[in-house]
Amino acid sequence: MDALFQAQLLGEFRFFVRGCLLDIPAQRQRGLLAVLLADCPRAVSARRLAEYLWDGNRPSNERAALHIHMTRLRRLLVRADCRLGSAIRTGQGSYRIDCDGLSTDLAAYQGATRLAMEARHSGDLAVERRHLEQALALWRGELLEDVPLAGAYDEKRLQLRDGHMWVLERVNEVRIAMGDSLLAVPELRRLAMADPLRESTWYLLMRALLEAGRSAEAVAAFHTARDVFVSELGVEPGVRLRELFHELLAA
Repeated sequence: MDALFQAQLLGEFRFFVRGCLLDIPAQRQRGLLAVLLADCPRAVSARRLAEYLWDGNRPSNERAALHIHMTRLRRLLVRADCRLGSAIRTGQGSYRIDCDGLSTDLAAYQGATRLAMEARHSGDLAVERRHLEQALALWRGELLEDVPLAGAYDEKRLQLRDGHMWVLERVNEVRIAMGDSLLAVPELRRLAMADPLRESTWYLLMRALLEAGRSAEAVAAFHTARDVFVSELGVEPGVRLRELFHELLAA
């Protein structure tokens, strides 16, 4: 059964009530709902919410301002569906959102990632790969990328982005291990070009090219990586990358 209330938090923020997109014209109320949904069902302190909503131009009475926006948001939600009337719950100096029939793509993404990690620990590559690819299918972009939040929220976005890079690298590492190196090469090449200082991506790209029988391209990838590290950082590639390069030359 489809969820009654669906939140898309990865990429552009969207909140659907019974399949219909909820229009939230007020920027602060939209930001409040987005942040609460991203932490659902955990509580977020009022102090932290204020830090996320206001940067340098903070109101003199943050708690009162926050209460006003929260009241207006509750009214908006209950007009959309009476079952959302008690969705936002107040705790000791905090707020959280939780209600029956609510689903978020972020929770589904994190759940698929957790299942992939469990499969990795048990050594089941096929199951791990399936869950990793499910997670990737849910990723539409950065966390709340169109919601203007203060710089205090950047850390949460960065943590999720770093985790997503791990998913991207790990799924291609599993593909290589399962003999699908040709499938891994284009994605790894794109990742290496997007973040050329990430040595682990270069290593996987070289490994995929080697396993695919494209040794000359793997050697060329090493030289490209080395040029980047020397010119940008003034250092040689790390031990693992150099060892793989020598393995290629020996082959």
